[in-house]
Amino acid sequence: MKLVKNVLSVVALVAAALGLVACGGGGGGGSDTSVSANGLWEGTFTETGVGTYAVSGLLYNGRIIAISESAGAIYDGSYTMNGGSISGNVKAYQINGGQYATATLSGSVTEQSTISVTFSTSYGSTGSMSLSFNSIYNRPSSLSSVAGSWGYTSGTYNLTLTAQNDGSFFGQDSDGCVISGNIGILDASHNLYSTNVSVASCGVLNGTYTGFSGLLDNVSANDTLQVAVSNNNYILLYPFTRQ
Repeated sequence: MKLVKNVLSVVALVAAALGLVACGGGGGGGSDTSVSANGLWEGTFTETGVGTYAVSGLLYNGRIIAISESAGAIYDGSYTMNGGSISGNVKAYQINGGQYATATLSGSVTEQSTISVTFSTSYGSTGSMSLSFNSIYNRPSSLSSVAGSWGYTSGTYNLTLTAQNDGSFFGQDSDGCVISGNIGILDASHNLYSTNVSVASCGVLNGTYTGFSGLLDNVSANDTLQVAVSNNNYILLYPFTRQ
């Protein structure tokens, strides 16, 4: 099963696709939830002495999943809110490899508007990140919207799955890996879904994964289902196209 290696197009979840997934409404696990960081966000981060890179990310109720294709990295971790202040910790994974660092971040959030943070990494570098809210999250969600056949192709690799009206899904890829799971409604007023995945017949990738999915626009409205799930060992990211 292709995971990180075949998801360079995943950033299609930001510009008309990825960015990360989520958006305003509910708080992230902090002592003061008056400001929510929940959302689909996109912007840039600068690592001092290294460069500036585009990044898109999902923050939802204490969970962060972010992608920077230009930096070749995926980030997964947690955050807390205290009023308008945010702090968090993430693991950094190479898009074509494994984990290479951890990082801590802190800064401020203006709900459904901007996030500004600074960060430091386990290998001693520092930097800053600036994100803007993507309003695609403010579309309503429904299980009927994600029902149907979906496919992902990269070179000779392909993965297809079928989602039912109750949110359950089943699929298989060209390597013989079998995936199943379910998609659930988090908040019917927002375009973000809880997603649980089980992988079987796939060697080291076998196991359960949790995360999120969202409907995005590529050629037409809701024609892309972006799935981002992880466990302690791997991250699976797919921009599925409606079949």
